[in-house]
Amino acid sequence: MNDSHKAIQNQERGEIRQTLLSAARDAIRVDGIDGINLRQIAAQSGTSTQAIYTLFGGKESLVGTVFRYLVENFAEAIAEALARGADPAERLRAVGRTHRRLAKSDPALFLALTRSQTSEGTPQLSLLRHSVAATRFADTVKEGQQLGLFRPDIDPIETFEAMCSAGHGLVVFELCGFFPSEAEAEARLESLMDMLLNGISTR
Repeated sequence: MNDSHKAIQNQERGEIRQTLLSAARDAIRVDGIDGINLRQIAAQSGTSTQAIYTLFGGKESLVGTVFRYLVENFAEAIAEALARGADPAERLRAVGRTHRRLAKSDPALFLALTRSQTSEGTPQLSLLRHSVAATRFADTVKEGQQLGLFRPDIDPIETFEAMCSAGHGLVVFELCGFFPSEAEAEARLESLMDMLLNGISTR
């Protein structure tokens, strides 16, 4: 087999892989993780269930790959939000707003994400802990500490995890209908961010 033929095969495998991942996302939105059907996903993708086992190893790994991509995209969006603005506190506040925006853009997948882990058994928060978002968040906290805005005794990564966990819980409440209006949900998020930032502030 020559290099050109191998390249074509690799391209085709990559295209099939992406098509299967897209179909899996659609299935999770409609049926949830437990309800997805590999035969339906394969048929929607124009391939066979054998392709799923060949490329992913099975349902668990397929779902894990979907959510790994989602976490990575989520982390990239948070990292981008942290890169904007001059004030460290405002950049941290943008994390909560970005979290909410992403969740509301695809609520079915977001809620499924809250109940998932990767095929290796890694919780989603652990993936975030080692992401570019966590690194940029930590850098922002350290910058605030150097400027005397944030307490010197706080751990940047623990602060990142606390903010993500608190924001995640509030957004889940919103998506499950706990708040009577979007305006109230937004106000609750801003209040939450105020409390979190006041907790790490030196002022």
